[in-house]
Amino acid sequence: MIHIAKSILEIRPAIEIANTQTHNPFLKVYPVMEQERIQVSRCSHCDGTSVLKPGLLRAEEAQQQPATNDLANALDAFFGFDVNQNMALKKDSLILKKCLDIHRRDIYQLKGSQIFRHVGEHDDRLNEVDEELDDLKAILEKHSKRIQHYEDLENAKENMRTDDWKATLENHSKRIEQLECLEGAMEKMKIDEAKTDATDEVEWEHASFME
Repeated sequence: MIHIAKSILEIRPAIEIANTQTHNPFLKVYPVMEQERIQVSRCSHCDGTSVLKPGLLRAEEAQQQPATNDLANALDAFFGFDVNQNMALKKDSLILKKCLDIHRRDIYQLKGSQIFRHVGEHDDRLNEVDEELDDLKAILEKHSKRIQHYEDLENAKENMRTDDWKATLENHSKRIEQLECLEGAMEKMKIDEAKTDATDEVEWEHASFME
């Protein structure tokens, strides 16, 4: 009976990667710690003993070594290359992934700084627009005051003209009244003179008749 069991954790030393193809000073590869090793072995329940102990395989366990080789061959056929012999490819993949993360972070930071700078430019422009609006409000208020003052002057002129017309009309009314009074007095004087003349003429005629 064949089982795939995880062995104990083994501590591997740090891997110093010197990749001459990238020459990227920003890359930093961290050491690989506590990786699990997969081995193909018999289950401990088959013979009553544990096979997950360090050391060489026992004779009965060595018979299962072809199964391990079959698994390795299957992995090679699946990936298209020998996984265990292509550590350089793994290192390059780690380096490229780290490089991609760094470039992505740089792009995000660059875009963020550009956005913040663009927003700052818009804020400055908005402040300038606010100042221009304040200037326009001051000019509009000044013009409004001038228009109100002009309207007040026009109203005052109209009131003065109305008062002048009223005064002129009142003067004319008084003069007309005075003229009417004078004409009445003159008519009365004419009537009185006519009466006096008629009396005098009658008296003269009477006196002449008496003579």
